[in-house]
Amino acid sequence: MAGGCSPQTYGVDDDMVGVVMNYVCCAILMGTAGHLFFSNGWERGKVGVKTELGMSAGYLLGGLVHHLFANRANKDHCASGWFYILFPISYLTMIFSGWSWLGIVTRYTKTAIVVKFIWSLSGLLIVSGGIWCQSTVTLFWGTWLGRIEPPDQCHSSDGEPWCDTVMFYGEGIFYIIWIVTWFVVSLDLHPQCRQCTDRVLNYGSVVSLLWGPGQILLTGVVPMLDGAENASDQTMDIYCTLRTGTTYIVAVLLSHIFTFVWSSVLFHREEAGEGCLEDYTSIGTKAQGREPLMV
Repeated sequence: MAGGCSPQTYGVDDDMVGVVMNYVCCAILMGTAGHLFFSNGWERGKVGVKTELGMSAGYLLGGLVHHLFANRANKDHCASGWFYILFPISYLTMIFSGWSWLGIVTRYTKTAIVVKFIWSLSGLLIVSGGIWCQSTVTLFWGTWLGRIEPPDQCHSSDGEPWCDTVMFYGEGIFYIIWIVTWFVVSLDLHPQCRQCTDRVLNYGSVVSLLWGPGQILLTGVVPMLDGAENASDQTMDIYCTLRTGTTYIVAVLLSHIFTFVWSSVLFHREEAGEGCLEDYTSIGTKAQGREPLMV
């Protein structure tokens, strides 16, 4: 299983359990976005709606890539013709999600600006690496209903091209700043916590991401720190041992469930006229000319 958690060896896990989990994640997040919209309207719920829709679209495109176009130029200079088109778009939609979630920050606004800049850097590396690879590596196109084997010359071990390395570093930054974003928002919302369950909901989303994006970082960083020549193979070995393609998505879903329930609690308190949101957001609302909390 050196090259993936299923029989293919092209650097992208196409195990069907993980593929299905991508589609399930997409559907659930689409449902939470719809609930936020229909329960709270666009003006009150737009940050939450955009956050969930962006992540949902990311997992839809990610599922398609893992399902039908699971070949990137990580060991040779060949790849699926669709990989470097769809995968960067998938990341961009999730970057949009992270940007949107920072929209509720009212206390750590300068920190949010820095975090958005790092999101942008991640997106720049991913997109530029993707365009570079799409323009320079040998592409094979397959079909929408399945894959075809790449040409014989693509099985040679030419090493990872620089274009894929650039995209890889962008992906690494992406997973780090994803965790940082949810941590910053949780700190910003900390004054809303009245009891233990509030703190569990507020910070549970961050802890869950440590086993989501954090696990992706673990599988990639540990072999490189070890200095092994076959770091790519070791990465996939760890990835498969932990069943990262599945457990990572479960962790992300759990994080969004914490976020969704915590959002619902805060909206309920606002509707009950308990004043918790008005006191917290009054400064930010007056200064920024926007509505109170938009979770």
